[in-house]
Amino acid sequence: MDKIQQQDSVQIKLYQPSFQDEWNRYILKSPDSVFGHHLGWKDVVAETYGHKPFYLMGFKDNAVVGILPLFLIKSFIFGKCLVTSPYLTFGGLVSDDEDVAAALIDQAIQIAHIEKVRYIEIRNEKPIVYSLQNKSVYCTLVLNLSLGIKKIWHSSLHPSTRRNIQKACRSGLAVVEGHDYLKYFVDINARNMHRLGTPAHDYRFFSNIIRYFPESTLLMVRFKRTFIGGMFLVYFKNTVLMPWIASLQSYFHLRPNNLLYWEAIQRADEKGYRFFDFGRSKQNSGTYRFKMQYGAKPVQLYYQYYLNSVHKIPNFDPENPVFSFPVSVWKKMPVFITKRIGHRIIRNIP
Repeated sequence: MDKIQQQDSVQIKLYQPSFQDEWNRYILKSPDSVFGHHLGWKDVVAETYGHKPFYLMGFKDNAVVGILPLFLIKSFIFGKCLVTSPYLTFGGLVSDDEDVAAALIDQAIQIAHIEKVRYIEIRNEKPIVYSLQNKSVYCTLVLNLSLGIKKIWHSSLHPSTRRNIQKACRSGLAVVEGHDYLKYFVDINARNMHRLGTPAHDYRFFSNIIRYFPESTLLMVRFKRTFIGGMFLVYFKNTVLMPWIASLQSYFHLRPNNLLYWEAIQRADEKGYRFFDFGRSKQNSGTYRFKMQYGAKPVQLYYQYYLNSVHKIPNFDPENPVFSFPVSVWKKMPVFITKRIGHRIIRNIP
């Protein structure tokens, strides 16, 4: 059905292709929209993993006043759930006011009851005023590029970070750009995730991102004739986002990640972007401190939950002791096997 609920003056409708222009206009004008709200992400997730979208839109006087992009995830590992912007760290509810937000969540809860999901997870940069359970252990780290690249180099970067970038350059590392290198990145990313005990996305996932986001950038770092690392970048409004980076551990001493970050920051500045988003980290973790050394500032993320048939917030952090055994098993499996089955598992971990 087109209109699925009306609450006071707010009409909640399920997205359909005829609403594409209205959705796009809304996310472009809203100050709170992010990359995860782009309809291209809906297509990437649906085509790669087959999850069903429930993209909700709020209307007042025939104008869009809010959106809530949800996916129904049927996980053989964790059960059924509704999640915003799966496989990204944030991109949840956006609305013009609290009444619209409440109407959107009310409709999401109705869908949760109908679909018999365990919970709803909404990933936002700003908390929603609603009776939800909250988890706020993550930040995304953002560098303001308006400082200028020279000031960032001399004032924002930690001295050790500058030394590591210079070491990478002296070691003969070279950065190249192009989607044609995707197969090398997918292989390196799979090997890196295997080292960490986590399944990785396969070639189809990243090729679908390129298909729906042709402006995306793939940077690869090479040592002599060998690719040793890569970084996949996407763009939204005035921000460059870095959701995926990987390097081979045997070359860590050459500091490939330091060089990749610096190259990406310089290119973002040259293209006129205002912010560089380093991606999510747990507060005070090793990756959190690493990103802070580039002058990035933490932006709190708010994961909020409606618990439908469970009594506590799910904890899917790899550091959760519950996952210690499967993580250790994954690390011991041959890489060729983890590459073959990894996408089937990560499909169930949004």
